Amino acid sequence: MSDQIQEQVKEAQRNILAHLASYEMAMAELYAAFAECIPEHRMAWEKMAEEERGHARMVSGLDAFLARGFLFHNIGRFDVGTMDDHVRAMEQFRKASLMDGIDISKAGKIALEAEASILEGGFYQVVESDSREFQIMAKHLSDSTTKHVDRLREMLSSAGPNRSPPCE
Repeated sequence: MSDQIQEQVKEAQRNILAHLASYEMAMAELYAAFAECIPEHRMAWEKMAEEERGHARMVSGLDAFLARGFLFHNIGRFDVGTMDDHVRAMEQFRKASLMDGIDISKAGKIALEAEASILEGGFYQVVESDSREFQIMAKHLSDSTTKHVDRLREMLSSAGPNRSPPCE
């Protein structure tokens, strides 16, 4: 592969990684809003928000693999437009939650949909690299996302309807 083509591939991959990191940060901000709006579940939402911030940092850190000469395989199947649509939707949910309040059932369903879209998209399972470090990081991110889904399901099954007032 020529140097110019390899640089174009790396730039396209950096762009996808940046969008995925934005997705993870949008989830963190959404969960932080839910923590503010649903005080009886504040600690659970804050913990997941912090974990999502960690995911965003890890995804952003994948750029280092590109700088070291590794490329990702199968990364091109991810549509950045779809990721951007999800980020915008999460931002709208975040703003609406802060303005109008939200109940645990609706918040949990929104969060489950966001987490499930990462799992269904299969980013952390499908994307491959020759780097062993990447494989370890991808498994951690996939496992963490699965744990979020499990925690959200548990939270939903144990919570009754409880609409919060608008958040300040």
